[in-house]
Amino acid sequence: MNRKAKIVATIGPASQDETVLERLIQAGVNVARMNFSHGTHEEHAEHITTIRRISEKLNTPVGILQDLQGPKIRVGELPAPLQLSEGEIIHLYATGTIPPLENGQKIPVDFRQLFDSVRTSDRLLLDDGRLTLEVVSVKERTLSARVIVGGRFRLTRESIYPVFAFAFQASLRRMKRILHSAFLQNVDAVAISFVRSART
Repeated sequence: MNRKAKIVATIGPASQDETVLERLIQAGVNVARMNFSHGTHEEHAEHITTIRRISEKLNTPVGILQDLQGPKIRVGELPAPLQLSEGEIIHLYATGTIPPLENGQKIPVDFRQLFDSVRTSDRLLLDDGRLTLEVVSVKERTLSARVIVGGRFRLTRESIYPVFAFAFQASLRRMKRILHSAFLQNVDAVAISFVRSART
């Protein structure tokens, strides 16, 4: 059979063992995706070295794809998961400040510049894009938003992605450091989520 598709496999805890990697490549994996949102530079370097060693052993070329985390804003500590309902108004506020007095569920955000950058009608994605908010009002260190796509906001993926042109300098500096480490490993390709412009 003449296969016309390429197979990209994410390399994680279940697949980073050398024996498993060899079986994956033998099964037809063309590209190994390394998720740089997790793990250390040293761990990634070790996995890349292993993949290249197996690739050479099997005489099978395998590309290395570095997947960057992208612009992500961390949420502050929450006592428990939240259930967000469609149409509900919730409030985000900067950690270290007094929560807003308005009724509704409240989420602390560990990035004060967010409140200087958002505008009414901007959208925010929570929990890796599963939940969607639309900003209805912004104050100095708080904002109110309507839930467009609701669901359970889990504590294990407590992050917000801004869906608007936004110079996210802290994230960009971190990505540059990660890119430098990938440059040293001579990765074949780089991917990033939620790209909005050449700058951000």
